[in-house]
Amino acid sequence: MSASYAATHAALRRSRGSAVGLPCFRCGKRASGWACTASAADRVPGRNAEGRTVTFSRDLSDYAAACDSCRAATDREHTAVRRAAAHLALSPLPKRSEPRRVTLAAPTSQPPALFDMPEENHAPTYTR
Repeated sequence: MSASYAATHAALRRSRGSAVGLPCFRCGKRASGWACTASAADRVPGRNAEGRTVTFSRDLSDYAAACDSCRAATDREHTAVRRAAAHLALSPLPKRSEPRRVTLAAPTSQPPALFDMPEENHAPTYTR
């Protein structure tokens, strides 16, 4: 667990107490914990207790009491914004290429024959 991640969450619990039982900042239901409401630019990377890479804010005012479903929704929204920003940063728009100039040959009056067929064999002959 990253010391700054753990230290931030310990400081949050010391200064503001537990969020359990408080009203959720989004829906008003009973909160189950703190949710980070900071923008992507204000978050820093760290590791949680499970070793996963997470982003969090060191500013304790960036946390609000939230129920499980609203905390999950807040995390999903942040993840979508972070992934979209990363995708744009890693995948710039391709440069436009110059259109290819194609020169066409002058049309001829009659196209060349693809194969030769004698004149007398135009009609098919059927036998029984």
